Amino acid sequence: MTAVLELIGPWVAFTLGAVTGSFANVCIYRIPRRESIIAPPSHCPHCASPVRWHDNIPVFSYILLRGRCRDCAGSISPRYLVVELLAASLFLGFWWLNGGAVLVFVLDVVFVTALLIGVAIDLEHRLLPDKITVPLLVFGLVASLLPGGLSPLESLIGAGAGGGVMYGIAVVGDAVYKRDTMGGGDIKLAAAVGAFVGWKILLVALFIAFVLGAVGGLIYLAMGGKDKTIPFGPFLAAGAVLALVFGQDLLSWYTGFLR
Repeated sequence: MTAVLELIGPWVAFTLGAVTGSFANVCIYRIPRRESIIAPPSHCPHCASPVRWHDNIPVFSYILLRGRCRDCAGSISPRYLVVELLAASLFLGFWWLNGGAVLVFVLDVVFVTALLIGVAIDLEHRLLPDKITVPLLVFGLVASLLPGGLSPLESLIGAGAGGGVMYGIAVVGDAVYKRDTMGGGDIKLAAAVGAFVGWKILLVALFIAFVLGAVGGLIYLAMGGKDKTIPFGPFLAAGAVLALVFGQDLLSWYTGFLR
């Protein structure tokens, strides 16, 4: 059984990720528009024609149709393909990372899928919806009740630390710059990350997020960007994923360096 799982596990993980990415695209499109993610079935955003089952195969259908609707030839955003490929790659990566431990794999991919949906919405709408951040926070707290991971207390401390740090930064930033510098969605997302990874890995996630944010902001300005509000959610999500993968090793290296 173990040998079979090792053989087919990566393929199943990649395929499941692509299918999940397809569903994530539905959420990304409909949640900001306050539409149901269940009904109606998938349809073209231009002509509203229902998507045929053979045109709804993750990754392949987009490539075969060259990113266009079969009925009206309207252009379909490359975001659909990118999200499906990214979700598939993340699922495959976390399958290998967890060595086939199914429960840990499931928890990790649910977490990163929610982050992926939140990032895509934030990039397009400058919004991190409560429908993403609040359930993700609850998910992190509930996951701590399962054996082998964080304790409920560690999860609570992580949630409080994530939300508290970001709220403190928002208060100081608002006072200094006399405008909103941190959205409520970022605060809730940080709390959700802390609930899932605990306060120690959270610190690594925040450090990575702020470094990426600073670099991204400088690149944006160097390219002539003039918008004063840059969404922080993508950097926070990237920091969370990187910390989930490398956080413990980075903490071990840092504590060893201090000795």
